[in-house]
Amino acid sequence: MPSNTTTFAPILTAEQIGALVVTPLSQQSIAGQTMTTVQTSSHVYRIPIVSSDPSAGFVAESAEIPTSDAVVAELNVTPAKLAALSVISRELADDSTPAAAAVIGDGIVRDLQRKLDQARKMRAAWRRRRQNGLAATTKKPRQREGQSMAQQTMLADISAMVRERVRQVVREVVKEELR
Repeated sequence: MPSNTTTFAPILTAEQIGALVVTPLSQQSIAGQTMTTVQTSSHVYRIPIVSSDPSAGFVAESAEIPTSDAVVAELNVTPAKLAALSVISRELADDSTPAAAAVIGDGIVRDLQRKLDQARKMRAAWRRRRQNGLAATTKKPRQREGQSMAQQTMLADISAMVRERVRQVVREVVKEELR
């Protein structure tokens, strides 16, 4: 009989997987330490981007308050799946101590951490190559108190992505207005 997810029930519950893998991964990986974790069941995660706030101003008593609107765009992100699977026999699961699951979970976390941090570095390197000459004219982020250089770099990378997406949205809106 083939052993697959339809013929065998999972040994660990979602809560156990969270405690053994997801929580340690977000605590130990550079990406987990510098990014905000968001749980979603959607195929696309939508991030609102405010490119311009509503304006405020001093107004004389009894004068009409001028109205203004915020300019808001949206960044659609399709999450990628990073997964690991370790198959163990029912005998091993039944005969071993709960610490055995922790040892397997630790190994999975270490490999997921390597892959996640490697993907983050590859994405940053790709972005630098794509921008080519821009990196030479951009100031390096200075390290702020209470933040590591990795956090500063991640924030700079996110800011660059957001700026690029805002530019795309503005181009699309202008193009639409010209039609």
